[in-house]
Amino acid sequence: FGEKTGDTTDKFAQCAWHPGPEGMPILDAAPAWFVGKVIRRFDLGDHVGHLIEPVAGSAPDELGDLISFSDVRDLEPGHDA
Repeated sequence: FGEKTGDTTDKFAQCAWHPGPEGMPILDAAPAWFVGKVIRRFDLGDHVGHLIEPVAGSAPDELGDLISFSDVRDLEPGHDA
């Protein structure tokens, strides 16, 4: 997901997923997920921030190791910042 832009690649064609609440795609392999309503958007220069109100979600009682920046620092961005 991190190195390819959605401008030219259908990222969801490359993984298993199912429609969740509000029709949002939920990755089948995701151990936890949530769907939220965008309450506010913030212009952050080369990015947009979102304030989100969770409306649905699922998580196991215990999560395994989480992905951190050190796990993905070598990925090349799909777009310049």
